[in-house]
Amino acid sequence: MQPRFVEAHHRLRENTSSYALMRGPLVYCLEGVDNPHVSRMDVRLNAAEVGAGGALQARKASDLLGGVVALHVPGFTPDADTQAPLYQTARPRQPLLEHEVDLVFIPYYTRANRAPTWMKVWVPFK
Repeated sequence: MQPRFVEAHHRLRENTSSYALMRGPLVYCLEGVDNPHVSRMDVRLNAAEVGAGGALQARKASDLLGGVVALHVPGFTPDADTQAPLYQTARPRQPLLEHEVDLVFIPYYTRANRAPTWMKVWVPFK
């Protein structure tokens, strides 16, 4: 089965500029257990790689429910500390420094089977 990215209707503003990932009929999600190096609030997909489709890799995750296919996709996460105050005096915007990360997506039905953690289906892209 070929993995594919799915986008929501343009009127669904909560998912604007975001993609979900599917493989066959299965919806995939990010889970904190597989992605401890990213924050669910800051993670983004690499839109250039998504369009090319070649960077997406399917790998067997034998430690998850007897073995499922996990999808590895390039993404971005900020270098900056995300613990900044909620409100602060406005100042000129600086470009956000980011580094590339390997994002691991698992089938949605397998989530919440290893440890309490966050989960995300719709991921914004850069």
